[in-house]
Amino acid sequence: MVPGRGRTAFPRPLLASYVPDAFGVQLLTSAHLERAHDLSRWRVEQVAAERYLVSAADLEPWVTRQPREPHRPHDVAPRPFDVQEQARADFGAMILTPETINAHDPWR
Repeated sequence: MVPGRGRTAFPRPLLASYVPDAFGVQLLTSAHLERAHDLSRWRVEQVAAERYLVSAADLEPWVTRQPREPHRPHDVAPRPFDVQEQARADFGAMILTPETINAHDPWR
């Protein structure tokens, strides 16, 4: 929720051309792909009209559990930081940011 607004942080109309974050496998539209920075490290397969299955060329780091940190034993261990950061760089402007949400906020 956006504080004080009573609405979701990801406005549905924006999700037609933005994603909340980069993941190892995602179903995207051509509107999403137009915003991507560099998908050369990704498999992009058209699965229906205007729908593309985008998956990391190497899914191992996305699905293998990493060792937990001793001081956070109950947390689910995240994927390696560099994998997530590279994915975010590859997806680029496709990722929805607070700035994009604010720019499309009709209440501003």
